[in-house]
Amino acid sequence: MSSNNLKRIESDILIVLNNTLKKEINSKILRFVCFTYVKLSPTLDTAHIYVDYFKSQYLDQIIEELKKAKGVFRSAIAKKLNLRKTPDLIFEKDQTILNSIKIDAILSKINK
Repeated sequence: MSSNNLKRIESDILIVLNNTLKKEINSKILRFVCFTYVKLSPTLDTAHIYVDYFKSQYLDQIIEELKKAKGVFRSAIAKKLNLRKTPDLIFEKDQTILNSIKIDAILSKINK
């Protein structure tokens, strides 16, 4: 599969996941969760879903709650997207913001 098609499918999955989270999941803890990006395997078997939350200390608990709701998300993907096979969803912490804060701190120490 071409990389453009893969990126389009990743983008479509991201939209479906965020819409499903807002419309179908009624958990208070998941209210402020945001799916930041999706990384599909080349065979479309698995999708790594990167998750962010405004209080990073709760991310482990958030991931566990999302695992419990995995069936709802897979069902939404199957209904909305015309894929031959619905990928298995693997929820992971998005470390991008934390990593950028660490890099900024290191750079500020160097500049002093």
